[in-house]
Amino acid sequence: MKSRLSLGILLGIGIGIIISSTFFIATTDNNKNLKSNSEFIKNEAKKLGMIDPEDLFSVEDTKEPEIQKEENKRIIIDIPKGSSSEEIAIILKQNGLINSEEEFLDIVTTNEGANKLKWGSYEFTPKDNIEDIFETIISGSQ
Repeated sequence: MKSRLSLGILLGIGIGIIISSTFFIATTDNNKNLKSNSEFIKNEAKKLGMIDPEDLFSVEDTKEPEIQKEENKRIIIDIPKGSSSEEIAIILKQNGLINSEEEFLDIVTTNEGANKLKWGSYEFTPKDNIEDIFETIISGSQ
């Protein structure tokens, strides 16, 4: 009888712990606890010399300024005297001014510009389009 009483008491205590724990979990704002825990962890990590990536990078850090720098970059090319339209297309492609040699040659052919291309030194930017580049080279404006 004594063992049944002890068993009943232990079972009651166990059930009480389970019920109170469930009630605590259901009524506690877990997000608040998680946030304070993550802040605590970050602070402890900083004490150990660790760096939070959010401190190094912000949402404002983008590639746009670099792209703008590239667009404003001046590219100077030299077209040697007697260069063919194919050789000029290669020079333009190597300097990153055009994506396709064939596209440039199509423009030259369409506009009957093979004999109109002029040698010399030209200055372009990466944002110049292929038609403007063609027009500059046939006009000879350097």
